Amino acid sequence: MVRKILLFFWVCIFCIQVYSGESFRVFLEEHKVMVKYIESLQAEFIQTETLGDAGMQREKKGRLWARADGCFRVEYSLPESILMIFDLNYFIQHFVADDDLQVISAEEMDKKTNPFYLWFNIDTLEEYYTVSDVADKDGCTIVSISDSSNNSLIKSIDLYISKSSGLLLKIDSLGQDSGTRTVLEFTDYKINTSSEDLFIIPAELLDKKPSSPSAFYE
Repeated sequence: MVRKILLFFWVCIFCIQVYSGESFRVFLEEHKVMVKYIESLQAEFIQTETLGDAGMQREKKGRLWARADGCFRVEYSLPESILMIFDLNYFIQHFVADDDLQVISAEEMDKKTNPFYLWFNIDTLEEYYTVSDVADKDGCTIVSISDSSNNSLIKSIDLYISKSSGLLLKIDSLGQDSGTRTVLEFTDYKINTSSEDLFIIPAELLDKKPSSPSAFYE
């Protein structure tokens, strides 16, 4: 279950329909201007998971790289040691410790399921999400998204976007299960410095990819 939630969070954060309020329209226009110069980015992140009514917390750290065309790479630090790469052809998730590899083809992974693709193309939110609120607080625009689908693991998401830079600072996600919450906080952004090699999936991983990419969701 934890792996399913992790997969859903990174690869399928979004899958819904959208609010057409004027405040969201204004935000979209401002955001396009702020991020139009960004071709790639990298950042550090801390992921805090609160599990169940008991409030047990688990913290993970890592680094991500993303490119405007939709490619991205995520590396979780030890002890998790998880590598994720999407190179426009395949998405791979490699649990390094037990050498567990999961793969899905680009044809089966719509770009809308790539969380950072949305930040270079955030106007596509109107096709997939229900935006319930847009508010300004402490230098951020907070876009609140709710999921009305019956089979979603996520109940609602708050996206915190810097008003000065347009960068995503935090994702606060509430699960359908009572008390389940995941918060991702991004820091130390670097813009237009990512090497192209970072988005290449190592050949040895693709050579041993599972025969059925659909197993990725099981």
